[in-house]
Amino acid sequence: MRLHWVFSTFAIGGPQRRFAALAHAMGEEAEHFITAMDGCYTAESLLDGVPSCQRHEVEVQKTGFISPGNVKRFRASLNEVDADLLLTSNWGTIEWTLANTRAKPMPHLHFEDGFGPDEALGKWNWKRDLARRFLFSRIFSGRGRLHFVCPSHLLLDRFMSDWEVGEHRVHLIPNGVELEAFRLPPPPSRPFTIGTVGAMRAEKRFDRLIEVFARLRAQLDAKLLIVGDGPERASLEELAAKMGVTDSIEFPGMREDIPAQLAKMDVFALTSDTEQMPISLVEAMAASLPAVTTDVGDIRLILPSECYWLIHGTEDIDAMTGTLLRLAKDENLRHQMGAANRLRAEASYGLDGMVDAYRKLITSLIKK
Repeated sequence: MRLHWVFSTFAIGGPQRRFAALAHAMGEEAEHFITAMDGCYTAESLLDGVPSCQRHEVEVQKTGFISPGNVKRFRASLNEVDADLLLTSNWGTIEWTLANTRAKPMPHLHFEDGFGPDEALGKWNWKRDLARRFLFSRIFSGRGRLHFVCPSHLLLDRFMSDWEVGEHRVHLIPNGVELEAFRLPPPPSRPFTIGTVGAMRAEKRFDRLIEVFARLRAQLDAKLLIVGDGPERASLEELAAKMGVTDSIEFPGMREDIPAQLAKMDVFALTSDTEQMPISLVEAMAASLPAVTTDVGDIRLILPSECYWLIHGTEDIDAMTGTLLRLAKDENLRHQMGAANRLRAEASYGLDGMVDAYRKLITSLIKK
């Protein structure tokens, strides 16, 4: 089967890592054509060993909304690749929905993984919401050939209630990870280490994590490990210097060895303003780490109930600091919470289950 994947960027992130896992699992079943609308293809490093995977580059005009010129070029791209299935990812690829309104539209699977800062915490971007409702409607659904997939119950509700997509066209598939890859021994003795993994974008609120860490660092010897890169990195490094904790924070950049990075941590922290089903959290659970998080997206559905006390409001800096301090002082408690997370990951978030669900969905859409 020929699959045409379109991303707003192919820099390493959750959707790109999920695609890489699927591409490896599908092996010779599929030929993959990748279009990155910003021209960034750094996540290709995750595809070593995939039998058939190639770029398909397209000129993109950046307008901030929908460009007729883009739609025309994307339609030509679809004709050129002539795939069995078009797979697009998030708002940045929305113009491809219009491009696929042809005499014979191809089957189309659109992924929604979450929102940026302009739609975080219940903010309403009316232009995007109206555009989604219009473009996701049956009028533009390619005679019913446009389907949707999301990893969270919160997004599933948005599809059906806000964007009026029928339940037969939207599919819930939770993210999964290779569980055995995260069974690593901890490194030698070190200071208590808090860590996180993610793209350094505004909505991830790593600035909030640095503020929490600075308060904690005033009370005990600790380290903070922030794995990832992105547009906010320089400002985060400046904030660390301003708060006097530069020597206690490590910024290793974007890494592919996520299990090894998680093995350096005692506690995983997620302080975002918006999430749906973060792969980084599931990976931390698979690594048997306790996770201190903000109360966003499907977090309460992902974590086991005995870990709910580790979930805090987005602005509750004092509570987050207190929780981390308690975990820092109680190794047995850390192990108990980490073990509960591992059991939950084993029961619900294995890679095989996710791959099987996507394989069945992709095959069924191509056969329609």
